[in-house]
Amino acid sequence: MLYLVEAHASIEQGDRVDSGDGPGPIFAKIVERFHPEAMYGNPTRRQVFLIVNLDTPDESRHRGLGRDCIGRREGQGDLRARE
Repeated sequence: MLYLVEAHASIEQGDRVDSGDGPGPIFAKIVERFHPEAMYGNPTRRQVFLIVNLDTPDESRHRGLGRDCIGRREGQGDLRARE
């Protein structure tokens, strides 16, 4: 089943990324874990959209689809998946 996953960084989280190595290492981690069929970025909103193929909704938990895939802490950023 294909899912549209949207992720965006909070201002603080985006500033940490910008002051470090940039978004490359984060994108590499996401691609390595989820093998998206497509990935679209919106740098002005610090937002990324992924099309991922998961056999079951439970597989999203197995792969860590949620706050741990991009280091999200409570109240920072957002990650949503839609069928």
